[in-house]
Amino acid sequence: MKFTGKAALVTGGSRGIGAAVVRRLSQEGLKVAFFYRQRVDKVEELLEWARDAHLTVVPIKVDMTDRESLLRATTDAKANVGPIDYLVNNAGVSHYKLLTEEEERELDEVLRTNLESVIVLTREIAKGMVVRNFGSIVNISSIWGLYGGSCEAVYAATKGGIISFTRSLAKELGPSNVRVNCVAPGVVHTDMMLSHFTEEEIAQLCERIPLGRLAQPEEVASAVAFLLSDEASYISGSVLEVSGGFIS
Repeated sequence: MKFTGKAALVTGGSRGIGAAVVRRLSQEGLKVAFFYRQRVDKVEELLEWARDAHLTVVPIKVDMTDRESLLRATTDAKANVGPIDYLVNNAGVSHYKLLTEEEERELDEVLRTNLESVIVLTREIAKGMVVRNFGSIVNISSIWGLYGGSCEAVYAATKGGIISFTRSLAKELGPSNVRVNCVAPGVVHTDMMLSHFTEEEIAQLCERIPLGRLAQPEEVASAVAFLLSDEASYISGSVLEVSGGFIS
């Protein structure tokens, strides 16, 4: 793939989809900064991989629910890899339970991590993109943001918000040659997904997927890389569903 820009920032980049995106973009020749919260072991694995491959990846610890922490981390990212040409808003959390059982702290965590942080970070990064008249942003939503999900009402609401945010921002930033797109993954083989569902529930989900299996993080990363790249130079405001044909 061809990338005009040189540096990328990925949130939630230490594991799962985020780590796959970090690996893919660095393999494409980009300098990649990524935000992480607590999985130092996964960060070390990623750094070791990058050193062996002679690639540039820079981890930055951040609390995505805290605006000041997020803004400091954004400044650090720019200082380490330069102006951010590509942004991937991937960080997300979910609590698999009924809305009536959600605690206040859980509501705040999901809303701030999944939606508010995306808006705050994108606002900061987009300023530079507009000045340079170049940039590409990919937001990670979910099929639950498209179709809704029982026991994940708040999560689904934030992911639906991401889709609306993507389409609106594409209209705002298009005149500045900044593209904004969204990837809506289906059921992906990640730690977060496996922690929420039993083997039986996963088997039932696979029955609703025509391809008959879970997605791998690398398959989602390929979609992200495509939308960021020059190969998708006339695509903006789109939602790319990577779900194996999931039947809602």
